[in-house]
Amino acid sequence: MEQSGLFKDNSAADRYLLRNCRIYDGSGQGCYSGEILIREGRIAAIGRDIKAEACEVIDMKDMAVAPGFIDIHRHADLQPFHWPDSGCELMQGITTMISGNCGFSPFPLLVERMNACKEFVEPLLGRLPEKAVEWTDFDSFLHAIRKKELNVNQGTLVGNGILRVAVNGTGDGPVPDRKMRQIEERLKEALQHGAFGLSMGLMYAPECYYSEEELGRICKVAAAYGAVITVHLRGEGSMADASVREVLRLCRSTGAHFHISHLKAAGRDNWGPPFEKILDLLYEARLEGLPVTWDAYPYEAGSTTLTTLLPPWALAGGTEKILERLRDTRCRQRILADLGKRQSSWDNLVYATGWDRVTLLSGTKAAQIGKNIGELARENGVPPEEMCLDILLEDACETGIAFFHMDERDVRKVIGLKETAVISDSIYSQQGFTHPRSTGTYPKFIQEYVNGRKDFTMEEAIRKCTSLPAEYMGIRDRGRICAGYYADIIAFRPEEFVSRSTYEKPGELPAGMKYVFVNGRPAVRQGNIVRLDAGKYLTKERDLNDNR
Repeated sequence: MEQSGLFKDNSAADRYLLRNCRIYDGSGQGCYSGEILIREGRIAAIGRDIKAEACEVIDMKDMAVAPGFIDIHRHADLQPFHWPDSGCELMQGITTMISGNCGFSPFPLLVERMNACKEFVEPLLGRLPEKAVEWTDFDSFLHAIRKKELNVNQGTLVGNGILRVAVNGTGDGPVPDRKMRQIEERLKEALQHGAFGLSMGLMYAPECYYSEEELGRICKVAAAYGAVITVHLRGEGSMADASVREVLRLCRSTGAHFHISHLKAAGRDNWGPPFEKILDLLYEARLEGLPVTWDAYPYEAGSTTLTTLLPPWALAGGTEKILERLRDTRCRQRILADLGKRQSSWDNLVYATGWDRVTLLSGTKAAQIGKNIGELARENGVPPEEMCLDILLEDACETGIAFFHMDERDVRKVIGLKETAVISDSIYSQQGFTHPRSTGTYPKFIQEYVNGRKDFTMEEAIRKCTSLPAEYMGIRDRGRICAGYYADIIAFRPEEFVSRSTYEKPGELPAGMKYVFVNGRPAVRQGNIVRLDAGKYLTKERDLNDNR
């Protein structure tokens, strides 16, 4: 990345002494005053009156000094290959992020199924670059991305969805045994080369066609490597209870650590008491000793693609097959009928929540972006289900949406649990950021949950954004202010650290972040971005003697 003069840090020092620090070390156990010495990318010492020569001294008076935030759910897989770096991660204090979530990673790819692979990943991750044809496995992807400049540290999970598409295509039904073995081998390869774990997106086709037995077979491979398995549940609405129970059964049968992504109650009928029962179910599992954890974001709207609202049978075979069904009169009528009633075998969230809560974030018609489907249907004098299918046809199934299917009280409840790590679930696209969580998650969390309602102390909130997600993903030497750890450190004035992004202007950067160090190098100084190349691409270190 060619950096302008604005983004150059001319300091040649590799030693920094941070004085007058109010340190929140990531443990959640309070704060203390002291000094921090940074040397050669790591925290060399913490204490008082540290004596060090040839250091740049920086005064942190009146600032909260904390580990950099670790966002373990950010769909930034292809960001280094495509889009100008806005610094939105740095300005909200993110110094490490994990991509490859929800079953979507940009590898492995097979030339013979390249079109299917592109159709699967591009609506969520953005366009694959031309070089992607070389990414037959994680190792070749790793070779490519390590040539790119990274503003923050980045690691990845391997997507269970793309594994299936690359090996078996986009069809439904069972996967033949020989192809299951190929999926297992490709998963092993990714884990051996340092993928942090396996991600599942069981709501999405073709992953939704997996049987529990097939999933168990794949999960045993991840378990043998001690890898975390993150799960976008099959259903987050009326099927949430059954979906969580499926995860718990897999956890018992495989012994793997399962981590539920963006835990929520979607759809009016599932708000309140039904969600509390799911939380009780998870706590019972933890008391049983099952290694199950979760995360959440502090927003009432999710963001995904419009195709996810369709019945699973309509999604089999990929984009061209979906478009054929939308054009075919009989199939179209069946889809419309399914969308218009409650379902027992899949989550028809829009039936339970309403079309006025489905807002377009991207598409081919600029005039429609920012409007909800109920509103557009009334303007065009058609039922909202028809409007949905018409939009999908116009956009070739690449429409992005914000779905306001959560209740604020439930969001606050799950965020309030001590086991909940805070994430953003950000999506990057050619249209720019389309949800305020991409640029505002962490300041919003501090602003509302600490400064506003005072649901947490600052030290408790910092833990949920630093050491807790690092623990869940097995990220070593990051997420705490400890001697010997990498110097990923942020400093901000709590009363000034606020989100400025909205659904109307989701790209607005936050205010109040004063300093950000990434691997011991200043990336933000006095509120200004000074460099965008201090990050590293991280891989998971595994014990060579583990059982596999």
